[in-house]
Amino acid sequence: MGDLDDFSFSGTGSLPASGPARWMVIGLTVAIAVLVFALMAVTFIDVVGRYFFDAPIPGTFEVVSFLLAILVFSGLPLVTRDERHITVTLMEGLFKGWGLWFQKVVVAMASAAVLGFIAERLWRTAGDMAEMETLLEYFDVPFAYFVYFMAILSFLSFLLMLPLIWHHAKNRPRRGNFDDPARPASRWKSE
Repeated sequence: MGDLDDFSFSGTGSLPASGPARWMVIGLTVAIAVLVFALMAVTFIDVVGRYFFDAPIPGTFEVVSFLLAILVFSGLPLVTRDERHITVTLMEGLFKGWGLWFQKVVVAMASAAVLGFIAERLWRTAGDMAEMETLLEYFDVPFAYFVYFMAILSFLSFLLMLPLIWHHAKNRPRRGNFDDPARPASRWKSE
């Protein structure tokens, strides 16, 4: 089927077998590593410059802010792919079988809706910023470029949620399996 079928939905973080999905994962992983290093380097140089030479880097706060925002949004598709979002387990023990299956499907659908909403709002905000020609304070770079990039990564995360919804929807409990829809019914047969 499609390239998204190559994704592992087991939460293992393994690489897809081949194709564009593999290169997306590798590209985002490398980008995240470069962004973390850039954050570290800018912060280190700024602190050394400020405390030892009384000469901080102009615009460091702005650079660190944007690097951090891009870092967070670059990681969002990978977190979505591996289903490693922050979760609250207040009601974890309340649901079993069909209830657990229903909860997983509804949460995946709600997550997709939220990611789609975030992507749409970011895209509109970037359009408004581009129209007003909003620039970064120190570097005279259009602000909209960064926000468009964040919107694209949010939309990519939304697209990755769609096969996850399907994955959860098709793994409903089988007859006689009332505990965990992820486990095959044959494991529950008495021996």
